[in-house]
Amino acid sequence: MAERMDRRVERTKRSIYQALVALSREEQPERITVTALADRANINRKTFYMYYAGIDDLLDQIETGLLEKYEPFICSVNAVSPEFDVYSFFRSSFGMIQEDMAVWQMLNRYGRLLGLVERAKVLMVEHVLGQLERVGDPQELRLYLEYAAAGVLSMLIEWIRNPVTTLEEFSDFLALITIGGYRAIRDRRNTTDRP
Repeated sequence: MAERMDRRVERTKRSIYQALVALSREEQPERITVTALADRANINRKTFYMYYAGIDDLLDQIETGLLEKYEPFICSVNAVSPEFDVYSFFRSSFGMIQEDMAVWQMLNRYGRLLGLVERAKVLMVEHVLGQLERVGDPQELRLYLEYAAAGVLSMLIEWIRNPVTTLEEFSDFLALITIGGYRAIRDRRNTTDRP
């Protein structure tokens, strides 16, 4: 019985979530009301308020759900492994984003994309920095990671807002820039470490 109830709750939440994505394509975010959202989801307002305090709470939960979805992928990255391939990393991570592109674009319309991207950046930088601290100067690596992650994510925001290239071309371009920056730091360290 509880399992059937859980499935019903998940189905209702999914319906609300999909209704918000659909409505955000048709209306300005500030014009979307709980009543309109409930109508689109085929529920009543009371049902909506059983799960969410309001639209902002729904958006918070959507953001958290996206981060929870991507966290296992981020935590599986082994940036110090000789087999680590930056090109594959960007293609895989942006492929996941493309699966949820309608949601990312909706969050952009609500002005929440930057906050979500910042949360993802913190998660990624801390994970990768934990690995890289064993192989170099932690302060220099932190600065590089912050710089690279901020640049990559800023470009990602722009691409979500206006995808003028294919995802593959975009991923390859970002990988090239990222690799170049890391190699420059590594090469500089190798030349300054020599007597």
